[in-house]
Amino acid sequence: MSKSIGFTGPSYLFLTPNEMYGEIGKLKQCLKNYKHADIYFLTKMKHVKFNEKYTEIKKNKIIIKIICAGVEKEVVLDPIEHIYKIKHMKNIFQNKEDLFFYMLHNEYTTKTRYLHFIYTNSKRLFMAKILSRKIYINILKYIYSKEIKVTFLTPYTVSIEEPILKIIVDEKKNSEYKSKFPKRYEDVQKKLNSEFNEECISHINYDKLPFNHIRAINYSIDQVVNIENIDIGEQEILYIGQTEREPFARLLPHEKLQELGLTYLRNDKEAIVIHLFGFQTWIFDNNKDYVNINEINKLTNKEIITTLEAELINYFKPIMNSDYKHGERKNWKHVKKLKYLKYKNIIIEQDIDGLYCKFKTKKIDIKNKNQHIIRTSI
Repeated sequence: MSKSIGFTGPSYLFLTPNEMYGEIGKLKQCLKNYKHADIYFLTKMKHVKFNEKYTEIKKNKIIIKIICAGVEKEVVLDPIEHIYKIKHMKNIFQNKEDLFFYMLHNEYTTKTRYLHFIYTNSKRLFMAKILSRKIYINILKYIYSKEIKVTFLTPYTVSIEEPILKIIVDEKKNSEYKSKFPKRYEDVQKKLNSEFNEECISHINYDKLPFNHIRAINYSIDQVVNIENIDIGEQEILYIGQTEREPFARLLPHEKLQELGLTYLRNDKEAIVIHLFGFQTWIFDNNKDYVNINEINKLTNKEIITTLEAELINYFKPIMNSDYKHGERKNWKHVKKLKYLKYKNIIIEQDIDGLYCKFKTKKIDIKNKNQHIIRTSI
């Protein structure tokens, strides 16, 4: 029997140092992609962050700026488009404009007296057919923009609090929409929480967070870069390791990051970041051409992760790693176990979309490629 052990995917999570500590760090560790991650890359790349001093709101659009290695680029965020993509919203409303109009016209309550005056009077004029729909919608957009609050939690995360999402997730609100579609509220809540481990986030002290992760739209810097397709260059892998589900404070302490910065960064236009990966593991029976899941039980979880780590290190040969870069593979302890169990090949398919996943080292320099296929005979 000829067998291969394979690793595919993986799930992916990008983190900047500022997001790894304090209560925000605890929240990040509740992300399911962190809980599923066994391998991390420590990389050097261009310093990419938000310009925290610049925010402009025009009607229902939010304009912010991203700084990449000292160069600014203006980007436009559309929170209504973001909400419309939430599960079931498309089943209820034909387009995002219908969603906007329904929520603002039927469900919205203003916070300030002068906005309340504008809102109630323009609504009354519209209902009396004195005000055209176009003018009324422009007034709603004006009111909506005044209620938006943009907060930069760190230079790498922006939080947007706006009226529509608050309406959708407000379980206490007694509205026609909620009575008509009671399950929609539940589904939206589940969607907003789906990225997080529920047991983990129950221990988060929300009073220490500068935002509400359920009632706000939160964009990380990598999400905005991918949405706007901003070229941020390649990421040079400095080190590959196993996470072993360590809290960030132990996995990568502040002192270690400072040391790495002094050693490997040439100027403030470069940054050290971390990428976490959760690969799927498969066992291939090459003779019968099918996947045999039961065979995986003959290997410990540690042996599986070490196999993955060793092959990634041997392929990329990061500057900070020492083990598995050189020497004969047959002498590695986990390889001896694989050979004993009749394995012939190790196959890794690392294929990740996104501009934050162009990995290279001094040995591997594949420009503008997000895919790495590693096949090793043992």
